[in-house]
Amino acid sequence: MSNQINIEEISNGVHCVSWTTDIAKWDGEATKDFKLNSFTNCITDFKMFWSYCSVDYYRWSQYSMTGKYITLCLKEIEETLATTNEEISNSCGEKEIIPDYYREPHAVWVTCDGGQFRPASTKIVLKKAAPFKDSNFFIQFNTFGISEMNAITHMSKYLFLEQKHCDVQFCFPFAQNIGGHVSILAARSPVFAAMFNHDMQESKTGQVVITDIKRDVFYQLLHYLYSGRTSTLMTEDIANPLYAAAHKYSLEDLQKECVRFLFSCVTETTAKDLFEMAAKYAIDDLKEECVRMLLSDIQVSNVVGMLIWSHVHSVEEVKNAALDVVAKNGKTVCLSIDYEKMMRTHPDLCLEATRHMWP
Repeated sequence: MSNQINIEEISNGVHCVSWTTDIAKWDGEATKDFKLNSFTNCITDFKMFWSYCSVDYYRWSQYSMTGKYITLCLKEIEETLATTNEEISNSCGEKEIIPDYYREPHAVWVTCDGGQFRPASTKIVLKKAAPFKDSNFFIQFNTFGISEMNAITHMSKYLFLEQKHCDVQFCFPFAQNIGGHVSILAARSPVFAAMFNHDMQESKTGQVVITDIKRDVFYQLLHYLYSGRTSTLMTEDIANPLYAAAHKYSLEDLQKECVRFLFSCVTETTAKDLFEMAAKYAIDDLKEECVRMLLSDIQVSNVVGMLIWSHVHSVEEVKNAALDVVAKNGKTVCLSIDYEKMMRTHPDLCLEATRHMWP
């Protein structure tokens, strides 16, 4: 395993940490410590933990493939941060919104062909990697100066968290309003800018009635506008509706944050729902990840449901894979209760599946 770690600044405020390790021959885990000397004094020392496990996927295909599930975890080495953490706490108060975010990596990904960092093609969340010998791990950071952090923290705390000098109210049921500031909202969102800069009802009354977004989701959207992050850790329950809200108000950065998180939520049980969401908003990378997961999960026990779903949503790659499984296991599938139900609900699909058994 290589001990060489390369650290470089890719662009203004973005650092890339990379190293090469061999993951082809074994399953296991490893750790590595490194220091970012050029980083701000707030955080310099890190421990990287990663583990890998061989898995077979695309089970529907006669060409079985083996890949790697890779788990990556970045941890700040706390022993070196006793004094700096205390300084941050004293300067930012009890709500350490920005410092918590500041210690998180902007992105973690891997390439499996010795490739170099390419911002336009990075994969934010890795689930599988092809079994090449050398895999390059990358960590990308957002960086801020201490004065920048303090300015953002104080502004977001005073104006938004404490709701001072608000000149617009977002109205929700049971008078659970959230205040905002027209100038800040207009500067951050072109949709808000159009709303407040034109002779619309909202600009006259100073009130905006929100009926299509839940209050807690809208609160996170506003929190992101003021501070550049959500007030709580992202969850699957919040990421999906938050993306929809960010899309409505043209907040591209927040959309990317949500998509980045949703990549990590793609599993056998969530892939269908996330694909439908990704298809609705034309998020191609997320759609591809969902398709990969669905292809790896096709088996006799679920092939009928997968066939119907892929037919309804026009996912040809999954549909063709499901038809292959039906063709190879025709007797078992045709005698199942699921297939009997499909004959009543989707007779055209049954005909197509039957013809696929005897090409």
